[in-house]
Amino acid sequence: MLLIITEIILFFTEDFLSKDIQHLKSIDNITKENNEMIIIGNSLTRKGINETLLIKNLKTNKTNYKKAGIIYLDDTSIIEWYYVFKSYFYENDIIPKKLIINFALNQLRTPELEFEELSRIASYVPIKKLYATCEQETLNFSQKIDLYLAKFFRIFCHRERISKRVLDLIPNYRSTIRKLNVYNKPKKKYFKNNHDYRHLDKIIEMVEIAGIELIFCAMPLPESYTIDKKIISIIKGSDNCTIIGFNEDNYFTDYHFVDGYHLNPEGAQLFTESFADMISNKVSQF
Repeated sequence: MLLIITEIILFFTEDFLSKDIQHLKSIDNITKENNEMIIIGNSLTRKGINETLLIKNLKTNKTNYKKAGIIYLDDTSIIEWYYVFKSYFYENDIIPKKLIINFALNQLRTPELEFEELSRIASYVPIKKLYATCEQETLNFSQKIDLYLAKFFRIFCHRERISKRVLDLIPNYRSTIRKLNVYNKPKKKYFKNNHDYRHLDKIIEMVEIAGIELIFCAMPLPESYTIDKKIISIIKGSDNCTIIGFNEDNYFTDYHFVDGYHLNPEGAQLFTESFADMISNKVSQF
């Protein structure tokens, strides 16, 4: 009974848990806008791209890409981006001319499938595709249960967001987290090649079948970072893909970041102008 009551409450209030939920629901509208370009990323994209300025710059650059749909889902990486593009676009035969994936650090490597990843995948994949997803990801019994529970029950799907809302009741919680982000800025590092890249391979395979262009963009962070050579090799070895990078861009300093990761409005303006020019001209820096 308590579960039913909780589900009813969440049905009417889930949009207030996170802006991410509202944005997730807006993806259906993005698929109907006939966008020539789709940009997918996470909160680095949400904070890093000034959408109005981007569209203005695309028009100024006189490209064929006047309309761009931007999808930014918090805490996501390549596995979620793969399922977003596959479920909302590819399998519905909604094919843009160009797909851009914004990433940083190790976000193009397939992560370990924990509950957080499974709950997000459950949000993107239609019910009729759940079994196939379980088989494709070779999920164990516990992971399958998590996937199905997250699909059918909001309380399971949103448990991390609910936890964050509870933490928000603690005075100064968010400001403290921002300060911790500043002190824990990612160090410059090189990522070894003993990792899983299967979802990177899968999304490249999809775009090559669809015959569209895919650009991977390394987002700026306060500290420069090196891209895994295996990732560069996979992308450069494909027919339709390019990689561009702001990962070692000295123009971005601590002044341009609101915390240890996300650009502030001034940083977003600087990034958007350069980003628009690079994706228009398909400039590869690797």
